[in-house]
Amino acid sequence: MSIHDNKLITQLDQMLYKDEYTLKEASYILGKSHQTLWRWCKTNHISYIPKSQGSKPVYYLHRQTIIDLVKKKSLPTIKEEGSWKSHIDYWETLVTQGLKITSRPYSQRTFDDYKYYLDKLLKLPQGSYFDAYLAGLKDIPIEHDSTREHYYKAALSYAKALVEIGCISKLTLEQIKEYKPTRKQGMIVKPAIYNDVVKVREWSKKNDEVCYFIVMMLLNTGMRVSELVHLKRSDINLDEGSVTIKKSKWGKTRRVGITIELMEYLRGYTGELYTCYMSRRGINRRLEKASKHCGLTYNVSPHQIRRVFVTENHKQGKPLVVLQRACGHSSIEVTRGYCKITEEDVVEGMSEW
Repeated sequence: MSIHDNKLITQLDQMLYKDEYTLKEASYILGKSHQTLWRWCKTNHISYIPKSQGSKPVYYLHRQTIIDLVKKKSLPTIKEEGSWKSHIDYWETLVTQGLKITSRPYSQRTFDDYKYYLDKLLKLPQGSYFDAYLAGLKDIPIEHDSTREHYYKAALSYAKALVEIGCISKLTLEQIKEYKPTRKQGMIVKPAIYNDVVKVREWSKKNDEVCYFIVMMLLNTGMRVSELVHLKRSDINLDEGSVTIKKSKWGKTRRVGITIELMEYLRGYTGELYTCYMSRRGINRRLEKASKHCGLTYNVSPHQIRRVFVTENHKQGKPLVVLQRACGHSSIEVTRGYCKITEEDVVEGMSEW
């Protein structure tokens, strides 16, 4: 038995505070159905404590029996129940319909990301532990928060589906949660970052018309890069002063306004949108090129521009609820998380009181 197994047994031993457990309680702990444990008792497959409750016999399991079952079964593995891949269709059904393991359906982008990382999990040999997959988290730099979290969340999501089937114990979920990556503190949009975005915009205006279009759209609407690549010319209504975003993260259509600066730019813009022929990677490359030409030590990203949009407009007194709707955030708390300010902002703001 591995060190990780011994740790699991120790945790289980500390968790089981009673000497006897009903089959219902044991089924929850072991991740096995009540009927399976009852059949094991009837066939003397496991030791049990018979008791009577009225005219019906009731079976109890001793805490040591439960611990022995964990040791014997190697709960974190999938053995006779089938291969890893045999249950991926069930997982897809749950997450796309918002059943059992998730409160609402995954967005298409979230589903695609999780599926990508699950493919790595499904390539592991039959019976492999989840930790053989999650151990790779320690090699991913903390700067890549989304990558680390997707590795972790994809494994946790799939494990929840396997618990529903009865392939693995709920204790496995606790094991997986031990690998939860530590998220770095949210980025504070300092004046220097805003100035860098302005530099990229001004350089692009003179040298790269495509990149200039990208920065103008992101900086004046707050849309996601995944939404920008699906935007069409017909989605922009200059007479109404609005942009209709149809391919949003959550699959919902929303409308955002057009700022005065963006309106002036778009009125002189002809032809189809540059970005409708581009990918997210292509947009990032444009911004990387512009960042290097501006002499920056890092690459300005679409998400940084999105954060600048929220932070700068919030500083200017724009309503947070309007920014939430513009960004397409599911909760205003997410938008508030974008509005991190520095101590210098506090001092400057209070000086005008």
